[in-house]
Amino acid sequence: FAHKYHWESGFTPRVYEEFCAKVHDRLPDMAYRKKQQWLAKGDDAKPPHWEQDVWDRMVAAWLTPDHQKRSDSGKSARGKSKNSTHRSGRTGYAARARMLAEERGDSETDLLEVLVYAKRRPDGTFMDEDSEELYNTVHSQLQELSQNDDPESSASASSVAVKNKLFIESAPRRKGKIRGVGSLQSQIDIGSGYVSSSTSRQLPDPYE
Repeated sequence: FAHKYHWESGFTPRVYEEFCAKVHDRLPDMAYRKKQQWLAKGDDAKPPHWEQDVWDRMVAAWLTPDHQKRSDSGKSARGKSKNSTHRSGRTGYAARARMLAEERGDSETDLLEVLVYAKRRPDGTFMDEDSEELYNTVHSQLQELSQNDDPESSASASSVAVKNKLFIESAPRRKGKIRGVGSLQSQIDIGSGYVSSSTSRQLPDPYE
């Protein structure tokens, strides 16, 4: 990447942060798809431009008991919870939130927007009752604010910060944590209703 693109040295920290964010967004899904191809085709699934030792390390990681245990654990957890199904694929909620914010040309995480993307089907129905109830609750509160005679209250109804605060106040809890926000949990301050737009991160291990 650094060989292909060039920028002023003062922008390096920002470029690195954005690069890490993109890797976190895309690499897990890329590795998952490649594993599925390997399960179906074996070593014929190796991309021609990959070095053999990189491919060998990837396959070796997939065969480890630890990787299989985590894979089975994830499948089991998703199967047991009636509210665990979502439309976001293997992309985490935090990564999806960043993508949606970029599409808006913003940097703020909109929890209600993420809920709609992950839990509402194309026909408008929700995938579980909890998500539908949460959406309706927050949506009705926002409507009340927008219809308020106070101009400041009406304007605040469109604020992402206000929407997030209402979402956090209305969302169901389990052991003190908000349900239905996935990997965004660590970015949420329940007390203040604040959602940080990013967290310091390291590059993920592609062999996991």
